[in-house]
Amino acid sequence: MISLWDEFQADLIRVSGVQLTTRKVAGVLLPVLEGIDYEIKPFSIFCAPSWYAEGIDLLKTLATTGIQAEFLRLKMEYLEHARKKNDSEGKPLREGANPRLSRCNPQD
Repeated sequence: MISLWDEFQADLIRVSGVQLTTRKVAGVLLPVLEGIDYEIKPFSIFCAPSWYAEGIDLLKTLATTGIQAEFLRLKMEYLEHARKKNDSEGKPLREGANPRLSRCNPQD
């Protein structure tokens, strides 16, 4: 299988753009991946191996997965930073902030 990839032209497909937006989650502004644009160079279906089209689809899937994983890692970093920032401020919980605790009655 690896020997087949030696026949594949590495510059046949490339990521030409990534669309981003932001969304506030739990009070933290996070990047959201809206879409990924790919640029595929034309190739001859008669001269190229028959698996080129499937190889391009596979590379698009792999690239999409890698980019999504990087965005998820970045989101986790932002959320972890925000959590540490809130923890370091030492804000105590308000009385009654936890509904389970507010229902407890010490006289029972």
